[in-house]
Amino acid sequence: MPRLVIFLGFPLIFLFVVDAFPIQKSIEGICTRVLDGDTVIVDGKKIRLYGIDAPEKSQVSMDGYPIGEWSRDFLAALILRKKVKVTYYFKGHYGRIIGTIKLEENINLRMIEEGMAIVSDFNKEREYRNTEFVARLKRVGIFGTLGFLKPRFYRKL
Repeated sequence: MPRLVIFLGFPLIFLFVVDAFPIQKSIEGICTRVLDGDTVIVDGKKIRLYGIDAPEKSQVSMDGYPIGEWSRDFLAALILRKKVKVTYYFKGHYGRIIGTIKLEENINLRMIEEGMAIVSDFNKEREYRNTEFVARLKRVGIFGTLGFLKPRFYRKL
């Protein structure tokens, strides 16, 4: 009898362990469209860049600069019509893949480094936070304007 209980309990433990360690997946393909500074289409799949929040397309800075267009155009110059690799663990609330895009470098991090996005509130990775701090000090991209609403606040308006 004790052997039966152990045997039946093993599959349940296995399910909990598998969920605790998500499986990394990846997609390779051509970026066919850049929707905004943090959302692209790769081989027909909508990809949201992990850990960053870029200005919305229509967003402008406090001094009137079109920072949403800057962000989208910068990302398009980096990856549009190029073969990229997307690494991800999960899909987001809207069914989009939340991933890191790599060409020869981490594109998500490059967007922050060049001042075209900020670190999203849920991203606790030190590398991203440090990169944003340096970009703010250098006043590059959107950090060189008189100021702007965080993209998440702008979306609520």
